Order: sequence, then C-alpha cells, then structure tokens
Amino acid sequence: SSLGDNGEDSVADDDENDDLSDISDEDVENELNAGITPDSVFYFVDELFDNFGSCFDNRKEKVAEIKEMINAGKVDEAKSALATYEECAEEVEKEVSPDEKEETERSSKIIRKAMMGIESDIPEDDREEFLKIGESEKRIEKAVQIASKIKELCIQLAELDPVEYSRVCGTNDDAPKWQKKLNEELTEEQRKEARAFGEILGECFR
Repeated sequence: SSLGDNGEDSVADDDENDDLSDISDEDVENELNAGITPDSVFYFVDELFDNFGSCFDNRKEKVAEIKEMINAGKVDEAKSALATYEECAEEVEKEVSPDEKEETERSSKIIRKAMMGIESDIPEDDREEFLKIGESEKRIEKAVQIASKIKELCIQLAELDPVEYSRVCGTNDDAPKWQKKLNEELTEEQRKEARAFGEILGECFR
C-alpha cells in the first residue's frame, strides 16, 4: 500500500488501485459453487466433507454459500458459512504456497468481486462483519506474494551462500509446509554437492 502524508498506509489508495476489471460477473457465477447451503437439513454432511477438503477451495464454497444466503435474506445462515470461511482464510493465509500464486490471486479477486456484488444486500448492522472477507483476501494475496519472494531468495541463497541460507531460510516448527518442503529439497541438494566436493578433494589428496 502507498504511504499518505502522515507516513501511514493509505487504505483508500489500496481501494482505488484495486483492479478487478479482469473478473466478470460470469466468472464469479462459474467459479463459486455453493452446493448444499446452510439452510438445508443436510448441511452438516457438507460441513463434514469440507473437513476432508482443501481450505483453499472451501473458502470459495463458503463465500458462494454466503452469497446465496444473503440473496435469500437468510443472514443467520450466511453467518454460519462466514464462521467456516474465517477458519479457512486464516489457514490459507498462513500456509499458502508460492506455487499457487496465480490461482490464489485469481480466487481472491473472484471472492472480493462476489462480496462487492452483495454488499448493498447485507443488512447494515451486519455489513462490517461480512466485509472483513475482502480484508482477509487482500492479506492472502499479500501472503502469497511474500511467499514467492521468500522462495526466490532462498533458492538464490542456497546456490550462492549456504551459511546465509541457513541463517535466513532455516525453518522452524511454525514455518508453512511449502517452506519446510523447499528447505528439505534445497538442503538435500547442498548435501549432495558437499559430498561431491568432498570426493573431489579426496581424489586430489590421493
């Protein structure tokens, strides 16, 4: 985000520069599928299956349910889907992989376009609660952009400076799964190179 005169992030500027022109209403309809909605007696079955699915996909399904329930005037049911969306959005923000960058950015735009389409239909007292979805999706987009930069940096460091790589890119228990996997791949490559270098040195000494 850009800086205002007072040096703080300008949210307004973010909104003005937020280009969703490449996402059509048809894209929203095609990519958001509600399936069983919270007003169905079988919704618990849908929630059960969602637990075995990907939060990356589930958050789109929950927004589709919210959209359908708001259009039907069923705000309490929409809030039920919102609660599950929030759990999934939090997980996606933490775990999103740079390998999913384009898909993540597109799905985020789809979700934000969908929420803009129903904003005026949400009762005013509840509007702020639902519009937090847009803020969550912007954080997810930033998270995947940062993850992409981290991956690029770590790959370069692994090649140029293993010591600096270990300091900057070494992972801990809280690191996302993609970063742990990348670390395993890169450190294994470093081990192979070290073994090869050791064998060459051994030949030289012999």
